Amino acid sequence: MVLCELAIAAISLLVSIVFFVQSLSLPQLPADPGGPSLFPRLMCFVTGIAAIILLVQLFGNREKREEIAQAFAAFQQFGAKSEGAELARRRLYIIALSALYPFFIVRLGFLISTIVFLFVVLKVFKVKFLPAAVYSLVLGYGVYYVFAEVLRAYIPPGMWLSGLLG
Repeated sequence: MVLCELAIAAISLLVSIVFFVQSLSLPQLPADPGGPSLFPRLMCFVTGIAAIILLVQLFGNREKREEIAQAFAAFQQFGAKSEGAELARRRLYIIALSALYPFFIVRLGFLISTIVFLFVVLKVFKVKFLPAAVYSLVLGYGVYYVFAEVLRAYIPPGMWLSGLLG
């Protein structure tokens, strides 16, 4: 649990710094002294301060500091053959795949990237090839059908495929 709090604090601090820097590029209006960047900067400042307070609380508490050290020691055994290490590897694979998924939706399109994503996730959980292929095809196309045909939502076609196909 402490590791989750640490991750949330670190990610919140990083995101607020990035957003604050990006808000500096918003235009300034002579009639509005705060301009359109006032609210984003304020929210980034508040979020950043809250993240710093959480980090200070985590590292200021001896018990939580020891729990963080134990969690990082467990990650050092990442290559081990224990059940806990296998679960940690699977979690990291899923996190990495989830982080890459939006990138591939834009490049390959929703349908192909969703099918591939589902297939790889199922293979990470050691589902056999044929069931993984069938599940990912059926579920991927089912989700595509619901959004594209039933809900009439915009589905990204993919930059690479639209470039290849015309």
